[in-house]
Amino acid sequence: MSGYVRFASREQAEEEEEEEDSSQEEEEEEEQEPDDMVDKYRLIEELSSGSFSAVFRGENVRTGGAVAVKTERIDNDLGLLRHEIQMYMRLRGTPSIFLPKWYGVSRNQLRCLVLPMGAPSLKVAAQDAAMARLSAANREDLARRVFAELVAALAAVHARGVLHRDVKPANVLVDFIALMQQTSSNSNSNSNSNRGALKLIDLGLATPFTKGLESLGRRPSALIGSPAYASMAAHACAPPAPEQDMESACYVSLFMQRGGNVPWTTTGDVGVVDAAMAAGGEWQRAMWVAALGSGTGSGDDEGSGLGSDALVQLARESV
Repeated sequence: MSGYVRFASREQAEEEEEEEDSSQEEEEEEEQEPDDMVDKYRLIEELSSGSFSAVFRGENVRTGGAVAVKTERIDNDLGLLRHEIQMYMRLRGTPSIFLPKWYGVSRNQLRCLVLPMGAPSLKVAAQDAAMARLSAANREDLARRVFAELVAALAAVHARGVLHRDVKPANVLVDFIALMQQTSSNSNSNSNSNRGALKLIDLGLATPFTKGLESLGRRPSALIGSPAYASMAAHACAPPAPEQDMESACYVSLFMQRGGNVPWTTTGDVGVVDAAMAAGGEWQRAMWVAALGSGTGSGDDEGSGLGSDALVQLARESV
């Protein structure tokens, strides 16, 4: 009898241990933090992060469709995301700018800007093995096409009274198949329109401006933008102006022509930039010089240099 009691006790103890383990697993499952949500979108995976914001891959919980969710802590006093949504809405209807899907605060107290998931950025595309295998001639052709559509996209943004101020490979998304078709069909067009092969993202540093004023904005106290792609005027803390975005577009095209790099860490080094743009070839140098004089006007009648329209036409004729 005593042996049976000991056996029963051991059996009972094992059952109790199994029940305890099961209870602990249930408690652990309950303790797992639920997915962060904003409206009908779930934040799944962090893709990138910076000093003030992070970008997540998200999905629509109803359709499973992928989205990009830019986030910012709600206690961030700068409120850059609130400014960014204002810029997106000001530019709604511009083909080169996404129409936001949602803006609000998530259950984890993050400000969230939900955008469509676009094509890869030029920074990501440049790391693809297929890009590395392109010949120098093919890279230059691609750089010309990217530049033509990028300046057209920027001209459309400027026409809506906004300056981007952070034009760089990471902020330019390109559908290369659509790009090849698009640039071939509109190379003889005078239009500034961009039909969607290229998208500009990250409007956190964008600013409104009034066309026709000699001074388009307040002189900043420090560089605004990314050192390797900002205009030389931006490094000198000059008031923001359209030609600064266009100059940055030239550095993006050189990035593409060189297969994913620029030969400097900052465009503040004027001598190095000047030599590199000359080494990029006659067309690259010509576009750079033209971009430096591409003010808000469309010709000499406004005393603003070449003008954005003329730069777009010049760029498209080079494709």
